[in-house]
Amino acid sequence: MLDRPILDANPSVQSPISLTAANSNIPIIDRLPTDFLGNSLRFLDDPFKEGFQAFTGLADEIATLDVNQAQDILSRITKETNVKPAFIYVFFTPPNDVNASNRSVSSARSQLFRNPSNTDVLEIVLVPPTGDLVRVRYPGLTRPEVLESAGELTRGVARRSVYGSGSRRMYDLIIAPLEEDLKRLKIDNLVFLLDAGLRSMPIAAMQNKDARFIIEDYSVALMPSLTLTDTKYSSLKDSQVMAMGADRFAVDNLAPLPGVPVELKAINQIRGGNIFLNENFTLSNLRQNRNPNQRIVHLATHGSFLGDKVNSYIQLWGT
Repeated sequence: MLDRPILDANPSVQSPISLTAANSNIPIIDRLPTDFLGNSLRFLDDPFKEGFQAFTGLADEIATLDVNQAQDILSRITKETNVKPAFIYVFFTPPNDVNASNRSVSSARSQLFRNPSNTDVLEIVLVPPTGDLVRVRYPGLTRPEVLESAGELTRGVARRSVYGSGSRRMYDLIIAPLEEDLKRLKIDNLVFLLDAGLRSMPIAAMQNKDARFIIEDYSVALMPSLTLTDTKYSSLKDSQVMAMGADRFAVDNLAPLPGVPVELKAINQIRGGNIFLNENFTLSNLRQNRNPNQRIVHLATHGSFLGDKVNSYIQLWGT
């Protein structure tokens, strides 16, 4: 378990802890009152929103949601589902950006298209249904170190082997500093908004110090941007799944995915529906064979979403 130094509730006042922790992996944790933020979530969601808009070519001007709107969404979902969710932003920021809680909209946008740097450090912000936001910052933990641990977790899951140090490491970095608040607030659903380089990480496989997977204590989900996501609730309780994927590929440079047959079979046993594996994993089957009861489509495969949508792809069987 990581040590948990708590800063002064006023994030504009620097704690002595932040000075002594500057060269360590000990997290600095402080609270961001919603009134201090001016009810703005822009310093968090704007880079995510505008990054995805640039990728997709969506030119529409969409106003970023503020903190009150975000917390209203969380409260509404709690009432509709009896599940209490929270948003967790995980991103990298320049090491000298010590007043991230004071970012203006313009300064947030200025970070959108800057080149990622190996000196960027890890930052996490918890947005609960009510009350203060919780900010976790690692002044001495750089982008390459975090991505290496995330890669260890991803490779371990792909090999269907022991998940290795990456599983525990990522849990300790992201979840452990927030555990007290998550338990106090009785949160049971975690919605992650992840920075580039972390989005393919299998977050459900993170493990705590007792070797419990995160999904044994929380349901988890991924979201590209809160502002760009339709958060209206629609129950999928009785929905079947169209499960598709491949454990090997005709494209030579793509690594095999040996766990895919087990993955699709497990989904089918739980939810029912159709399985399309390997040579049956085709665009025509995807378009023609989904029935109205299958409101969930699960694709277990490789993909790339870099640069722009013209050069991005989801790999089906073959070329």
